[in-house]
Amino acid sequence: MTTDVDPNIEAKVRQLFEYKGSPQYLADLAQRDDPFDYDPWSDGLIDLGAPAIPQLLERYAKNPQELGLVHILGQIGDPRAVQPLLDQLRKSPRPEAETAIIAALGEIGDPRAIDDLVAIARIRKDTWALSALAQIDHSRTLEALTEIVNNPRTSKELRIQAERVLKNFPIAKSRNRRHSR
Repeated sequence: MTTDVDPNIEAKVRQLFEYKGSPQYLADLAQRDDPFDYDPWSDGLIDLGAPAIPQLLERYAKNPQELGLVHILGQIGDPRAVQPLLDQLRKSPRPEAETAIIAALGEIGDPRAIDDLVAIARIRKDTWALSALAQIDHSRTLEALTEIVNNPRTSKELRIQAERVLKNFPIAKSRNRRHSR
């Protein structure tokens, strides 16, 4: 078991994972009108927040293809999840897992993900990676996006997407405001 974990949090995490595997959970999901409505499992874990991260990372290490867990890690936004997510991303997971990891890294917004996201954007012409980059408010992100836009070897589609991201990027906006005064 994980060390330095609040026993109450530990018990709640365990309960939520037990609930997810129960017939009651399936019945609760079936009663929802909209599949994007409240999910008591994921929303319950997200509500626990950062104190649940050690247990969630322990479970993620055992089952890195659990997309719901990737989503939860991103929603909590704790930087402790960045390295395990990057490690899994570098293992070339199946496409839907890769997309979930990219989104989670963007939601966390940690600059450690910049180089990997830029590489994915360039190599795979992946606009999801650009969208994730847009959420990382850091000067290195601005530099990387500018390089993508200005590189003549970058595909036209990726340059256009990078230009859109740059227009809405927080650091770029603040620089434009300073220059317009």
